[in-house]
Parts: sequence; structure tokens; C-alpha cells
Amino acid sequence: MARKSEIPPRVPLDANQMLLEMCNQDEPLTFKQALGMRAFKECVKIGEGTYGEVFRIGHGSKSSAIKIVPIEGSFPMNGENQKTAAQILPEAIICQELSALSRTDQAASCPNFIEVKRLYYIQGRYPPALLKQWDVYDSERRSENDRPDCFKADQKYLMFQFSDGGTSLEDYEINSATEAKSIFLQVACALAVAETALKFEHRDLHWGNILVAPTQKRHIHCHLPQGHFTLKTNGVFASVIDYTLSRLCKGRAVVFTDVSEEDELFRGVGDYQFDIYRRMKEENKYQFE
Repeated sequence: MARKSEIPPRVPLDANQMLLEMCNQDEPLTFKQALGMRAFKECVKIGEGTYGEVFRIGHGSKSSAIKIVPIEGSFPMNGENQKTAAQILPEAIICQELSALSRTDQAASCPNFIEVKRLYYIQGRYPPALLKQWDVYDSERRSENDRPDCFKADQKYLMFQFSDGGTSLEDYEINSATEAKSIFLQVACALAVAETALKFEHRDLHWGNILVAPTQKRHIHCHLPQGHFTLKTNGVFASVIDYTLSRLCKGRAVVFTDVSEEDELFRGVGDYQFDIYRRMKEENKYQFE
């Protein structure tokens, strides 16, 4: 079952127009128009979810991560209906709002939510270079997704371009207790900042949704109305990602995804996170707003 998402009801534009506006576009772009073919030649698939695929493009300090989500299609993908523009809009809004918390000219700020470089509204077939890297990932790790060669020329996508946040905490090898402490404190302070500024709730913060990368910075700085915090990095920088289930308040509007009727999410077994989903549903009495 596709997740039902809620957006402010007073917005006069339809969801497709709102997405185009957020992407600073008048119409959908092709993959080549968005990033150029060179970027796709320097790519590797690094992750996936039922939403779609994640690739790293570029290399070194110029690398980025792109998350490609098919939308508005008439057929299921990866066992679920494709999201509509209205259903993915909350995630796009939340990504931009959290990324903006890195600005230090505000009462609450921190750098630990993944930076959104840009959003793109795309239309077209999957590029061959990405399909090739999809196959490499599948041969090495056995993808659970459908191969995205099924998309036709009229298929639409929302593509998120993020800074390269490194390796998921799930796969990262922690080298010391001081590294572990730093990662924990960075994430805890980031949540405190977002809760204060936006009444933010992540709702899916398992260790796959925290990225860790080495850093040369010795300290990071967080600001709250109550005061300023300086944290030692101990050589690691943590980034919070993936706001598919998240909620926040933007002015008087609540931006969220309503998963109260998505039975599969609450029937999962095998991982502690599935128990948390069920407890979360009980605690908020099925009210996800």
C-alpha cells in the first residue's frame, strides 16, 4: 500500500507545479540535462529502498549522492505503487527545511542533517550508465528492487542531489569509544535543534539512516536558544538522512506522511526497528500528524 502523505490544504498550486517550483524548473528535465553525461559515467550504486535507487556520482571532494524516486507512474515498482507528486512532496519539503538548519544566522542551527544540493524533476528512460551500475550492485549484493529498465520515455522521477555523507553507521567500522561518543552526540544535538526549530520527528532513525564520514574538522558548532554547543568530532562527522516517514511544522502547517493504514510497516519482524514502529503507533494513538 502506498503511503498517504499530507500537505497544507490551502496551497493553490497542484503538487506537480509545487515540485517544479521547488526544483526551479518550468518543465521536467532529462537525466542528461540535469547532471550531464560525465556525472553518470563516474557513478556507482551505493544503496536502495522501496522508494528507488541511490548512486554516488563524481569522486573525491566533488562527489554527490543522488536518490532517484519514480513518481506518477501507473504500475507498481519494488512491490509498491509509485508515489504521486503529492505523496513525495512532504519529503522534499522536509529535506530542504532540515538542510537549511546548517545556516548559523538563526537561533537554532546545526550541520548534521544531510545537505540538499538540489532537487530535479526528471522525465525519461533510465540512463544506461546507471543501469550498468545497478547490475554491478545486484551481482555483488543481490538487489531487492526491480531493475529500472522497465521505465518508458514518459516516466517521471524526483531526483534528490545530496552531499556525499559517507558510509551508513550500519556498515561503518567504529575505531574507538571516542568516535562512538562523537557520533551519538552529533546526532542527539541535531535532533534537539530540529525539534526546537521545526518540531521535527524523524520516525525512522535506525542505523542505516545515519551516515558517517572522516573529517579534518576538530569541532562542530550547534546553536539553540538556550545556548551554544561545541562538540569534538574525534575525526568523524555524522549526517542524518531519509525523511520518508518524518514530520515537522512549517509555520502553522504540519508536513508529514500518514502511515497509520500501512499495515506492512507494522507487521515486520526480525529487527528491533519493527518493534519501534509498533510502539510508535501505539504511543501516538494512530495519529501521525
